[in-house]
Amino acid sequence: MEIHYTKHHQTYLDKFNATLNKFPDLFNKNVEEILSEIENLPTEIQSAVRNFGGGF
Repeated sequence: MEIHYTKHHQTYLDKFNATLNKFPDLFNKNVEEILSEIENLPTEIQSAVRNFGGGF
């Protein structure tokens, strides 16, 4: 479990946050809100949010 959380989970979180850095107003929402409204996000980040946010 340690490898899962310190490597895999952390990588998803880091990449998700890096994606959101381009749109800092999204940090005001939790991950569930962001994913539930994914169709309203800029198309350039939808795939990354789906992949990394979903993995997180």
